[in-house]
Amino acid sequence: MTAVERLDIDQLRNLSRVSIQPSPRLNFIIGPNGSGKTSLLEALHILSLGRSFRSTRLEPLIQSGHDSFELFARFSGGRAAGLRKSKNSRDRLLKLDGEKQSNWQQLLQLLPVQLFNSDSFTLLQGGSRVRRRFIDWGVFHVEHGFLPAWQMMARCLSQRNALLKKDRSTISRQLEGWDEQLIRAGERVTQDRKNYFHRLAPFLEEARQDLLSDDLPPIDFEFHQGWPELQSLQEALEEARDGDVRYRITRKGPHRADIRIRTGGLPADQVLSRGQQKMLVCAMKLAEIRSLKAIKPTVQPVLLVDDLASELDPRNRDRVLAALFALNTQGFYSAIKPDDLGNISAISDDLAAIRQFHVEHGKITVV
Repeated sequence: MTAVERLDIDQLRNLSRVSIQPSPRLNFIIGPNGSGKTSLLEALHILSLGRSFRSTRLEPLIQSGHDSFELFARFSGGRAAGLRKSKNSRDRLLKLDGEKQSNWQQLLQLLPVQLFNSDSFTLLQGGSRVRRRFIDWGVFHVEHGFLPAWQMMARCLSQRNALLKKDRSTISRQLEGWDEQLIRAGERVTQDRKNYFHRLAPFLEEARQDLLSDDLPPIDFEFHQGWPELQSLQEALEEARDGDVRYRITRKGPHRADIRIRTGGLPADQVLSRGQQKMLVCAMKLAEIRSLKAIKPTVQPVLLVDDLASELDPRNRDRVLAALFALNTQGFYSAIKPDDLGNISAISDDLAAIRQFHVEHGKITVV
């Protein structure tokens, strides 16, 4: 199990020269709004994925009056990672065990984070891209070779769409070349997604039963590959080619994949209340963590849980937190006050498993 043993943050938002030694289990980050507690979770998210969950760019995260921010983490097993990001968008230095990294692939494997925050609830109401990202996170960790196939698919799709914007009389033969590569990579991506979704399905039902009321109609999860099931990808692209040329975009393929979530035959977001939708999203994320722990026990996600008390009523908050605490994995939970995390003394008999930090004005102290 990989856990963060030390985290240093310097000049990220309002956090300056912060260093903490987290518990390998439960870490409670307590402080008022604007104190910097969410920025601590954000730092871990950036180290894992190379992006923030609050900003599309990293440069605005640099503290005012400074030229860069720096992050460093030491993990169980003696491994370490560091990132320095300057205001020059091209100046980024990422290191793992002292060696410079060209991308985040190894960090994502070493530090798989699962985020619970207000934006997580777009999983139901947001576009299909949000749900593809949800399923691809799990596929990446359990299906060997998925990432290279996904990267090839994305490259082919980008080139194909660029070609579709050119003069129509010159693109037919070139399209065939890109289609051949897109089909090969896209079919691999789709098969990996299907295999993973099949393994995820029982965990989705288990988590739904744990977190949602039994008086709700059954909730059905269906994976849609992005084109008709009875067609091959080649047939779908050939059938759609004239329309693609007319609209200048690829309209069918694995980039249109989705998870369709229905209850009583209708989209779940049209039937469930706002509170029920939030609990369903929590159930989906809980299911993904449980499935990953079962399929690959050596991979232990780090949980980033940002102020659930502001999103869920006390009863539902306690149900979600109890399920997350029971996962026996490292977690960072932010809240305005300790009571927002329920009865802390009742969470674990092992008080050493709980570490509480107080954040105020960008300063972090151990409670």
